[in-house]
Amino acid sequence: MQPSYEQLFKENAELRAETIQLRAESVQLKALVNRLEKIITKLEARIAHLEAQLNQNSKNSSKPPSTDQKANRSITPKAGNRPYHPGASRQLLPASAVTSHDVRSVKVYPHCHSAMRATDKVLSW
Repeated sequence: MQPSYEQLFKENAELRAETIQLRAESVQLKALVNRLEKIITKLEARIAHLEAQLNQNSKNSSKPPSTDQKANRSITPKAGNRPYHPGASRQLLPASAVTSHDVRSVKVYPHCHSAMRATDKVLSW
């Protein structure tokens, strides 16, 4: 069944109202896009300027050397054995060559000079 003229007229009026509303939204969105494009352009220029400042040091600008970023390197050498240095130590005597065991002790602590306490520890080899 075909719609009547009244139904078509009503539908046409609704579509025209919707078209007017969509055109108004389109104008608002275009204005928003233009505003955001201007902001993006300004921010891109600012980023380029700041990146150019980051890449400057005392060698390629008038900045003093004291403002240069320090290199990441250790000032003190690392402790420990070096693979290219041979170790140096005294050879131990064989057990058959040992004739006596001397136990030597101190009466006071060397760093604070306080008396040592007696212990029941027995040193044995």
